[in-house]
Amino acid sequence: MFRVDQSRLFQIAFNRICQRDECVRMWKQLARELLLKNQDIERIERDYPSKHERCLRSLEQWLDNDNRAEITVLARVIRALGFKALARMLSKSNSEFF
Repeated sequence: MFRVDQSRLFQIAFNRICQRDECVRMWKQLARELLLKNQDIERIERDYPSKHERCLRSLEQWLDNDNRAEITVLARVIRALGFKALARMLSKSNSEFF
């Protein structure tokens, strides 16, 4: 049950991030902040034509790569990129969800 709830929480967070045009435009910087490997970033860029899709795939790749992925870590990265309100929203939804 926890894994399903956690998966749903990440899906909600990813959707909120990808709804922000500013985040979508910065998808590559976001991917680097999430410590994706250069080959993963290059593959995403090659395989997905739209920046929206690249942003979403970067987030999903991070989740797949990092078995300790947490919304709080994602919120910190989003805050570091300058999206403080979005980071607060992610943190708040995390605490309300569980």
